[in-house]
Amino acid sequence: MKENSVTSVLKAVIYIVLGVLLCCSVINADTLPNWIISISMIISGGIMVLVSLITTRSLLSDMGSTGTILTAFGVFFLPALPHYQEIHWVWGIALLMMVLGVAYATEGILRFTRKTKDIGINIFLILFGVAVFALGICLWMIDSFRQYAGLMLGICLIVYGVLYLIGLLTHKDVLIIKAK
Repeated sequence: MKENSVTSVLKAVIYIVLGVLLCCSVINADTLPNWIISISMIISGGIMVLVSLITTRSLLSDMGSTGTILTAFGVFFLPALPHYQEIHWVWGIALLMMVLGVAYATEGILRFTRKTKDIGINIFLILFGVAVFALGICLWMIDSFRQYAGLMLGICLIVYGVLYLIGLLTHKDVLIIKAK
């Protein structure tokens, strides 16, 4: 691992905690990106203001003003506030999945017209594209599926965090997948 071990362990713990919170329905999968973006904006804005105060001893420098604006937008997008600006990420993800599904399936069909020798890859692209498109449609239309998707995202984050932590503790790359 080339990263600092403390930050790596912290990253694994954050994945696990987010996964548990999603699985327990403490946080909604649709507001999770809002929380992440908002907190990131507040922290980076605060750091910019602090650096401006240390280097120029003023809040009215370019960095100080930018940090102040960034902090304000971070607070503006906080989901905990009564009138925050909600962004429905699930709808965007559903649309992205539908478009990508069509693109993968179309690529698989186009590869058949080019008479490539990798018929297995062509079939995989078509099936993968259809599956991704179907998942996008389910996210778009079925309310209970959206809740289930949040649970699945939580489980994936927990598994990834645990595997990452195991890799850190054993000093082996557990998450490397080699494809030929």
